[in-house]
Amino acid sequence: MDFLDPKKKKAHKRQLYIGYVLVGIAIFFAGVILLYAAFGYGFDRKGNVIQNGLVYIASTPENAEVNYKSTVSGEVRRVVTPDRLPIQAGEYEFEFLKEGYRPWQHKVDVHGGDVERLIYPFLFPEELKTSDISSYSKKPSFSSATPDRSKIVIAQPNKLGVFDVIETNDPTKAATTVTLPSDVFALSTGTLSPVEWSNDNRHLLLRHDYNKTTDFIIADIDQPETSINIDTLFKREPKQVTLFDKKPDQFYMLLGNNQLLRADAGSKQAERVLNDVLAYKSHGDNRLVYVTSKKSKKNYASVFIRGDESSYKIRELRKSSSYLLDLAQHEDNWYVLTASSAANEAYIYRNPFETLSSGDDARILVSRTLAIEQPQYASFSENTQFITLQNDKKFATYDAYEDTEHYFEIESGFDDKASRATWMDGHRLMSSRKGKVIVFDFDGKNYQVLSTITPGTRPMFDRDYNRMLTIAPSQVNSDKVALTDTLLRVE
Repeated sequence: MDFLDPKKKKAHKRQLYIGYVLVGIAIFFAGVILLYAAFGYGFDRKGNVIQNGLVYIASTPENAEVNYKSTVSGEVRRVVTPDRLPIQAGEYEFEFLKEGYRPWQHKVDVHGGDVERLIYPFLFPEELKTSDISSYSKKPSFSSATPDRSKIVIAQPNKLGVFDVIETNDPTKAATTVTLPSDVFALSTGTLSPVEWSNDNRHLLLRHDYNKTTDFIIADIDQPETSINIDTLFKREPKQVTLFDKKPDQFYMLLGNNQLLRADAGSKQAERVLNDVLAYKSHGDNRLVYVTSKKSKKNYASVFIRGDESSYKIRELRKSSSYLLDLAQHEDNWYVLTASSAANEAYIYRNPFETLSSGDDARILVSRTLAIEQPQYASFSENTQFITLQNDKKFATYDAYEDTEHYFEIESGFDDKASRATWMDGHRLMSSRKGKVIVFDFDGKNYQVLSTITPGTRPMFDRDYNRMLTIAPSQVNSDKVALTDTLLRVE
C-alpha cells in the first residue's frame, strides 16, 4: 500500500508541489502574454515584435468602403464601415468612399495600445438635389430650428410676430402659421432675432429691436397666446436676457447698471444675483462664469466662476468691449472657456469648480492656452468634445477627448459677420462663402462646398441629417427667396 510507504508518500508530495509551481509559472506567463496582448503587442509576418492599436471606424451613411494605407510600408487594406481594426502602430491615410458620394480623407497616427475612434466621417452627395419648399418676396428676418431639429420657425417678411412653422421630417407638408398677440410688442415695428431655445422645443426667446430700444419676448410656438414680454412683465429694461437652465419661465437679466438678476415668470419676481457684471454665461441651475471689474488691476477685468452660491476668481483678462465665455461638461469633466477680444489668447480650464471648492490649500487649476489673435467668436460642439475660437478666417480648436489643439485657416473668410462658423453637429463647422454653404471638420479638413444660401442665414437640418434646409434664392424664380430642401442622401 503506497500511501503507507513514507518514501513514496514524500515523492508524491514533491511531485505535487512541482506541479503547483509549474502551473503557477504557466499561469504567470499566460497572464503576461495576455497583458501584452491587451496593450497591443504581437508578432508581424517576419516574427518581429510589434505593438498594435485599435481603430473603430463608422460613417454616415453606413457601408462605405474604407481604404487605409500605411505611410511607412505603403500597404493598402480595405474594409467596410462599421468595423474595428487592430493595426500596427504608425501613421495611416484613411479614405472613405461610397458610390454617389464625395470621398472623405484623414490621416491618423495610431499609437500602440491606444484606441482611436474614426466614427464621425460624413459623406456628402457628389450631386446635390435642391428644390423649393416655400417662397418669400424678400429675405425673412430670421429662421431657426428647434434643439431637436424637428421643426423650423421662419419669420414672415414685413409681418412682425408672424411665423411659418415647418416639420423637418416632411417639409413639403403645409406650414403652420403662428401669430403672436399684438400686446407682447411695445411697438408694432422693428425686427425680431432669436436668442435661445428652451429645452422643451416650443419656447423661443426673441430680441425685439425698435427705435434704438430693445425688449425681450418669450414666444410659444404651440400656444402663441401664452407668449410674454419679459420687459413688461418685470417692469425692467434689461440689455441682455438668457434662459435659466433652459427653462421657458425663468431667466437671467443683465440690467444697464450691470446688475445681474434672476427672474421667475410664475411669481413675477426678480432677485439680485451679482453686481458689476460685464459679461456672463450660465449652465444648468447652479453654474455661472462672469466678468467683473472688481478686484482687478488697471486695464484688466476679473473672471469669476460661481457654483452653489460661492464665487471664485480664476484669472484676469485685458479689458475689452466684449468677452468670450462658455462652459460645458464633456463626459465627467467640466470645461470653462474665457477670452478677451482685445487679447491674443484664450484660456480653457478643466474642472475649476471642483478644484476651487475643494478647500485644499494646494489646489491647482488645470488650464490650456489657445493662441489666437483677438478672437471674435467661441462655442462648444454639440457633443461638447470640441471648443472652437474664431477670428475671421482663423480658427483654434481644442479637443477635450484627445487633449489636443488644432489651428487652421479657411480661405477668403465668410460672406458677413452673421455667417460666422457655427457647429453643424458634434464634429463639423459650417458657414457660407460666396453665397454657398461650406462645411469643414473641427480641424479644418474635408472642406466641402454645398448648395446656395442667402448670406446672413444659417443652414438647418432634420433630425437624422438626411436633408439640409436653407433660406436661398428660389430655384424657379430668381426674384424671390425660398426655403429650399437639399437631399444629403443618394436615392
